Amino acid sequence: MLEAMKHTLIVLAALLLGGCALMPQQPASVTRAGGAVAGATDLWRRLPGDYDNNAQVWQARQAGAALVPQHVRHHIEALAEPADSWRWDVTMDRDDGAALHATWRYALRVLDDGRRMLTPQRKLPAADDGEAQWAPLAPCALVGGVKDGVLVLSADTAACSAMLPGLGAAAAMLPTRVRFDGRTLDVTTFADHARGAEASERAQRVRWFDGWAAINGGGPQARADSTDWHVHHDLHVGDQGGAVSILWRDGKPSGYSLRLEQLDYRARGIEVLKLSVVRDSDGTTVAYAWANPEATRIGLNLGWLQAGLGLAGTDSASKH
Repeated sequence: MLEAMKHTLIVLAALLLGGCALMPQQPASVTRAGGAVAGATDLWRRLPGDYDNNAQVWQARQAGAALVPQHVRHHIEALAEPADSWRWDVTMDRDDGAALHATWRYALRVLDDGRRMLTPQRKLPAADDGEAQWAPLAPCALVGGVKDGVLVLSADTAACSAMLPGLGAAAAMLPTRVRFDGRTLDVTTFADHARGAEASERAQRVRWFDGWAAINGGGPQARADSTDWHVHHDLHVGDQGGAVSILWRDGKPSGYSLRLEQLDYRARGIEVLKLSVVRDSDGTTVAYAWANPEATRIGLNLGWLQAGLGLAGTDSASKH
């Protein structure tokens, strides 16, 4: 059984590596489906969503950068009330494994010259009636518009700096510059200023995948005739470094996880969607599969472990 599994893994690796080598190179200027240059109105409409700079952090580590960007996740949500406002959640992972979180509310206003102004608001302690109160941070307003198909906004950092002492740790996650092309949210916060004047977080829009996983109770040493399969169909994971634990049928962790991420292998001029099986105890990648970055389905079969993922909201999430 072990020899058969080794053979399976070797064949799988050869197919994956060969498939990657055959992937056509894609110029950096080419945008993917759903990320094409959009008009001004469409860009504002598409701003809400989830964004993650996992690929940027991975690239910096691969290159041995002296200052690696912090891992940051953004969630932007359009609010029904008040009109023309957004909730913007920012989560920043620290080097010690902890995470910092800040929530801002942004109010949109059209200026007389046609530019847009997004004014951040910070949440105050709830009033006696339990109603949330928000205080505007006018000096930190982001002002700008769409130029050459890209939404560009910036704040007066000198004026905004005067507001920081009263914001505590959340001040580090206040945006001072934003660029958005429909797919990439390029954000500079006060935390990025330590890496240089042009430093920013290049966060990609997260695509969410649903799917299933099946793991044999015998693990990697499972016998070929074993029927002890533990299956669950409720996986939900994002493609920008999202991870989900593979569970036994009693709900306990099996010791393995799936990781899904978009990576840019710049040395080879290709981008891929990568699905990995990770050993939780030491973070080792046991096996992986590659697909083109626009893929709506991806999966793998190691004999003792199988998984399939499909883009959420479509019928491509196959069931085992």
